[in-house]
Amino acid sequence: MLHAFNFSIPDYSFLLNGSYSFTLAEQLRLPNPIKKIKESITKTKNHNETIVDSINYEEFKKIWFPSVDSHVFISHSHVDKNKAIALANFLFSKFGIRSFIDSEVWGYMDDALHELNNKHNKFPGQENTYIYEYCNRLASNLNMILSSALMKMIHNSECLIFINTLDSCIQNGDEFRTQSPWIFSELLMSSMLEKKEHKDRPSDLRKSISNSRVVISNEAFDEAVFSYPLYLQHMHNVNNEKIYKINKLSPSGIAFTTSNYSDIAYHFETDDIFRNLDAIYNLVLSH
Repeated sequence: MLHAFNFSIPDYSFLLNGSYSFTLAEQLRLPNPIKKIKESITKTKNHNETIVDSINYEEFKKIWFPSVDSHVFISHSHVDKNKAIALANFLFSKFGIRSFIDSEVWGYMDDALHELNNKHNKFPGQENTYIYEYCNRLASNLNMILSSALMKMIHNSECLIFINTLDSCIQNGDEFRTQSPWIFSELLMSSMLEKKEHKDRPSDLRKSISNSRVVISNEAFDEAVFSYPLYLQHMHNVNNEKIYKINKLSPSGIAFTTSNYSDIAYHFETDDIFRNLDAIYNLVLSH
């Protein structure tokens, strides 16, 4: 990951006026993993030669993250999903930048737990009754798998964007915190990762990075109330004025007129996408 941005998108932003759909573009959408969840379950033998069901980690991760290769990772509250989708559609349609929206995967977590608990953890002979310890163990494993995969996604993306709203954080005195463990872990990880460019960035568009790591201050965890510190010190703030300026950038790419209402669309090569990312970086970092 190279940069982390703290986006403020008000309700009156041009992103939300209907120009960009609240349905994620087909090219950015992930298939529903729940339909394939049983494919991650294999038959294995334990030391007593008893055949048992085992969830294969590698297969499970492939189902949740099938060939995902994004330039930007968007972290957000579930309440702000429309803002995240509109932003992703804007970046893709205007600049060719592919975004990964975290809720596209953790939004299926409850469905996966329900599916697997029904298969493995039902109490024999009783309807809608489950074995408590087994359910807890399953939830812990799924959260570990999903969390580790999301961390890898952040690491492989070149930029993390956090959509910061009153729905994604709470105020505790002068401090802002979050009640979302996903937002907490994503921002914490983004503050600790070594800075690196996306693997597809062309060599002539690569830059030397003098400061490889971002140092953060130590903060205490408030475990009793399950609120988490918001690690924003390493992030660059992007307000609505800057988002408007980003919209005014002339994208690198081949422009053409579509057959529908003479709209302008673009064809982007790999070089164009990273030139567009650099234009956004330069605008945010220099103003």
